[in-house]
Amino acid sequence: MNNEVVAHRFIYGEKTSAKGSNFSFHYDKLYSYDSTLAKINREKKIVYIDSNIAGYSNSSRKHTNYLYRAIPQNYSVFQWEFCEDFITCKRNEIFKLINMEARARKVSYLPQIKRIIDNVNKYIEVHQIKKLSKESKVHLKDIKSIDIDNLIESSAEVIKKDKERLLRIKKLEDKKRQDSRQNNLDRFLDQVYSKSNKSTVKYDPNYNSVYLKVDDESIKTTNSITVPLKESLALYKAYLSGKNIHGLNLGNYSVVKSSKDSVTIGCTVISAKELNRVLGKLV
Repeated sequence: MNNEVVAHRFIYGEKTSAKGSNFSFHYDKLYSYDSTLAKINREKKIVYIDSNIAGYSNSSRKHTNYLYRAIPQNYSVFQWEFCEDFITCKRNEIFKLINMEARARKVSYLPQIKRIIDNVNKYIEVHQIKKLSKESKVHLKDIKSIDIDNLIESSAEVIKKDKERLLRIKKLEDKKRQDSRQNNLDRFLDQVYSKSNKSTVKYDPNYNSVYLKVDDESIKTTNSITVPLKESLALYKAYLSGKNIHGLNLGNYSVVKSSKDSVTIGCTVISAKELNRVLGKLV
């Protein structure tokens, strides 16, 4: 079926489903490939479009154009990323544009900002929203505080708070990432990291080499390499003595580079500090 016909039948509900070229609908959901591009409330004459899917690829953009051409003028259209609350999404869009407006020299983003604000007001009116979540209330208040005629000044405090909020989020994400990597390292080393226990190893986010551990008669690395312990110790002693170890074999691998800071065996880089931590106490 022609994709324009698919879009038309989706809007008017002429069929419960229809399929075109990677473009289909089933009841109130319209799909671009297998992703939900839009939803519809025909009774209230509202179309909701997922902006993330709408701009995902050239094909998705074409599918979105078919949809827009099929929507009657008496319909309300709201577009945002479905993974976020509508008001939160629009609030973030607005303040991103305000930041761009503050730096702009030739292009003004004021008309776009005004359209989004009008769209938010229309969304609230159409849905007859009387109660909002705590987060949405805060974000709607941010939007209402904007004075288009005095845009930068009226938004300065909110922009400042927004930067602080994003910084807090980044710090929280960094901590979660650090905790996750520390947990992985703890499992690998069979340890529970503690600041008070100097024998435990803290994961270093700036560390670009592997971690090592002794496992019976082998040395294992965090990138899943296993080599014989006896050969590792012999190679380590040669490295400590200042001998040229380039080209020497270790298990199925060979040394391709060495310096006072690290040794590269195959594609694995091992820091001198980590070699000393694990093998230093065995020689």
